[in-house]
Amino acid sequence: MKKNIYIIAFILIFLTFTQKLYSKENKIIFKINNEIITTMDIYIEIKYLSEINKDFSNLDYESKINVAKKSLIREKIKNIELRRFSDEIKIEKKY
Repeated sequence: MKKNIYIIAFILIFLTFTQKLYSKENKIIFKINNEIITTMDIYIEIKYLSEINKDFSNLDYESKINVAKKSLIREKIKNIELRRFSDEIKIEKKY
């Protein structure tokens, strides 16, 4: 009985310490009129662009980063310009 407990404890300890740990660094890359773009924004944009365009997945990682940066910068500029003309952007439910 004690052998089984030791074996189970060993397995649990082994499984606990052999898990791979990942972390992502998050820092500010760009600041556009008090709007920031972080590394996590770029990472999420890469995932988004990969989902909507299968050819995007064939690019090397540096090209993906550059395309995602440009895409996010364009998006931030568009949002800033839209907010200049109205305080709040409302979209009707039917759309």
